[in-house]
Amino acid sequence: MPASFSHHHFYMAYDKDKYITLAIHSYEKASVLKAQLQKAGIEPVIQEINLEQAEVAVGVRVRIRQADLPLALQVVENPESLSYFKKSKRKSDQEILIRVEPNANAINLCRFGIVWAAELHYKVVLMLTYYDDLFETDIRHRDTHNPIEYRRRLERDAKAFVKRLSDRISKMMLKGELPQVEYRTVVAEGVPEDVVIEFGREIKTPLAIMGTRSKDQKEQELIGSVTAEVMDAGSFPVFALPDNSELAGLAEVKRVLYFSNMTQQDLLSFDLMARLIGSKRPLGLTLVPTKSVAEAVMKSHLLYFAEHYPAYGVVPHDISDRKFLDNLNTFIKDNAIDLIVIPNKKRSIFSRFFNTSMAHRLLYLSDTPILTTPV
Repeated sequence: MPASFSHHHFYMAYDKDKYITLAIHSYEKASVLKAQLQKAGIEPVIQEINLEQAEVAVGVRVRIRQADLPLALQVVENPESLSYFKKSKRKSDQEILIRVEPNANAINLCRFGIVWAAELHYKVVLMLTYYDDLFETDIRHRDTHNPIEYRRRLERDAKAFVKRLSDRISKMMLKGELPQVEYRTVVAEGVPEDVVIEFGREIKTPLAIMGTRSKDQKEQELIGSVTAEVMDAGSFPVFALPDNSELAGLAEVKRVLYFSNMTQQDLLSFDLMARLIGSKRPLGLTLVPTKSVAEAVMKSHLLYFAEHYPAYGVVPHDISDRKFLDNLNTFIKDNAIDLIVIPNKKRSIFSRFFNTSMAHRLLYLSDTPILTTPV
């Protein structure tokens, strides 16, 4: 990873034509980064440093215009994705992962995800997992005492459900009720969250779409944890759609509640969110800093958003009031929030056990759809 650009450069008043330091590298590494940036349409400047100080290792600064920062950050984080920045509308081989469960809400989740995939020009993979909970269930309460036959039945039921779901989706596409999106199905055995995380990482999914129970059911049954675990441990964006959500499609998202740590990494997260939900459409966005920030920092961020996301109306909201989360649902209702977005840092199992993430908590607190973006 390149050295982070300094706070001095990052938080000064926004000026799109001003050059800022993106990274400090050896000349060889800087040359590679320069070539990658030029491939993405950015013209960087290489500036030598430390030549007068023999005791300090010689390095060079890679400097770019502030206006090129969002694209440059993407190149730095994922240089292999340069083809993404081409204006081509060709279909991508990447697949949005939709994790379904064998219930009546599966078709609504698929409809939502397939329409979204069509907008982003991605393919779709529908996944259903099954799990033999032999060591978690009293054997006396199982339908059969034969573990082999029990597992075979779980697999048969899972495949039968996916077949019915697939047939229904294909018919809806033929009738024009769903866009024609290339999709496939996967039935896999294993602990659901582990299977989803491993498979999502394997196919390098740009987005996983999952369902969650309603808030009341989560509190009573302590379910919905599969989605929460994937959010916390996965390395890809996750969209959680509650079973009782009235949101029929992404086009209905008009107002977003965006939690931010106000850091460089969150700019990457914001850019990723904008690519997923559309950066050109009008959107009312309430920016909620998760910690107190200096007025100059907030002003710089707002200028940055105004320059790069002019279609978004970004308004900051102070949550110094400790009761904000307690009154979250009231705030969501009063402000007609359609979607919550949270930059989510991948966490170790130890930290997840002792300190639940914001995404994890909000998943249980609210019935509003949530999108987490990795930082």
